[in-house]
Amino acid sequence: GCLLFKLGRKDDAISAVQSCLAIEKKIADLSGNNDIVTASTAILSDMLCSADRFEDAVEVNHEIIRIHFSHDMTQADSLLISNTWMNIGLIFSRQLGHFDKAVICFNNSLDLRIDELGDRDSGVPPILRMLGNAYTEHGDLDLAAETFDEYVGLIRVLHNASEADLSDALCDLGQTQVATNEFPKALAAFHEALNIEQGIIGSQRIRTPAILKAIGNIYLNQNKKSMALRCFEESRRCSCTEIET
Repeated sequence: GCLLFKLGRKDDAISAVQSCLAIEKKIADLSGNNDIVTASTAILSDMLCSADRFEDAVEVNHEIIRIHFSHDMTQADSLLISNTWMNIGLIFSRQLGHFDKAVICFNNSLDLRIDELGDRDSGVPPILRMLGNAYTEHGDLDLAAETFDEYVGLIRVLHNASEADLSDALCDLGQTQVATNEFPKALAAFHEALNIEQGIIGSQRIRTPAILKAIGNIYLNQNKKSMALRCFEESRRCSCTEIET
């Protein structure tokens, strides 16, 4: 199946993996070990997505959840299911545009991971960011702002989070606060992000011009035209500097 896939014969590859899965499921029923079934199912999901068969990929991922869900499942089972819910959420949000369903999936993923590893596990922030984006796309801006605020708070306390991670999180929060017309809060978030960016590698990091432009737009909304103009000019200067380097 994998060889056929590499040769571009996607439909044949999918059929081959499905046939392989049918055999593996019979073996798993006898042995009680579903690991190989899970691995092959994950491969099938990737192939289906590559073939733009996203609804089928969702169903395949649900099969992984059905295989591993039980009342006495291990931590490994729970984390696998958490990751699978996240994968389903990504398909719903990025490929199918079903943001309401994506929100449910990301919340399921988040709950399982926090139950097993606590709310300060390094795997929590990525899910929070996906959840915040899904809320935003679904139009639940207040929930998006609340989620991104939690996301920023967690990035601040995680030892393995970088300054760049915090800057990115603050920008996500700032964008949502602009959407909810919380301009002073958004301005504070973007200014903190700008200070971080300029401290990382000067004013050359690629996000700096976008942050300056976002700050300028907020000033313009507040009718502070001269301050907005300075931000726009600095943003353009940084962009030109990046092109030259």
